[in-house]
Amino acid sequence: MIVGNKKHNIMKKLILITILSTLLFGCPSNDDYNDRYYTIENQSNHTILIKFYKEGNLLDYITTTLSENGEQYSGHFTYDNIIDSFRLPQRAYEESDSIIFDFDNVKRQIYTIDFINQTLSEPIDSNIFRHENYDNVGNDRFLFKITEEDYINADDI
Repeated sequence: MIVGNKKHNIMKKLILITILSTLLFGCPSNDDYNDRYYTIENQSNHTILIKFYKEGNLLDYITTTLSENGEQYSGHFTYDNIIDSFRLPQRAYEESDSIIFDFDNVKRQIYTIDFINQTLSEPIDSNIFRHENYDNVGNDRFLFKITEEDYINADDI
């Protein structure tokens, strides 16, 4: 009978510790999370078909066409304030690891990110997966511009 009471007392203590921990540390509130928006804007004077891939599979439900100058596509994700998410724009695009821009079906630019080796494809200074290549337009909103120079530097299809 004494062993049963000890087990019962231990269980009471564990439950009490769990309740106190929850009260002291609390659950995360909505204030602990923010939405970050990434926008791709066509400034190239060409129609651009944008295709998103994850592990070699086309994510056709987010494939989009930007037909005119100024036309935009936006993606977003929610992030925890504790984690530095500035290097993760791919999360806004369904965590894709490759994005292809087809200009007028005659030129193509492919951007990739290798999560294992933590590398980006060339040209790095215009790679869509690099946070630093976006303009910060305020309020957790970032803009990636596809320009005429991107068209000129793209490979022929």
